[in-house]
Amino acid sequence: MINDSGVDKDLIESLANTRWVIIRKKSTGVEVDISTDHEDMIDRINGVYKIQYVINLDKRPDIVPDWTMNDILKYISSMFREERYWETHEFLENYWKLFTGGKRMFIHGLILVSVSMVKHQMDQEDEARRIYRRALDMLSDSHSKYLKYLHFPDQFQYPVFIDLSKSD
Repeated sequence: MINDSGVDKDLIESLANTRWVIIRKKSTGVEVDISTDHEDMIDRINGVYKIQYVINLDKRPDIVPDWTMNDILKYISSMFREERYWETHEFLENYWKLFTGGKRMFIHGLILVSVSMVKHQMDQEDEARRIYRRALDMLSDSHSKYLKYLHFPDQFQYPVFIDLSKSD
């Protein structure tokens, strides 16, 4: 089944020897999540599709204990620029569990912004807009001093970025 991103999901599933494949459209290409234990699947897929980069989430540290909120924002701002919203969501969930109060609400708002972008990438526009509105409300309610770095528009648009040019 070739979807509107031009990627044949059934072919990817057979090359990776898995039934767990998620495809998301980005401005500059397609992001494909694959869960498999077959290490040679990257070579097999690269024989059909051009792979720009591979990220093994199992080998990425989930939490860097001494990171400040500014460090977290710097890290996720690069993922936002690359439209790696799913990865941002996964990364932020680990920090969300550590915080309480306004910090927790701020991180949760960023998670929801990421989720709204993922929903757009998966052509779920109504859901993307609904979640985005909820994210903006949550961010505003957090009263975080870091809101000044978030220049998200009032209405949903894709993509969004984090501007740290004025960071501390």
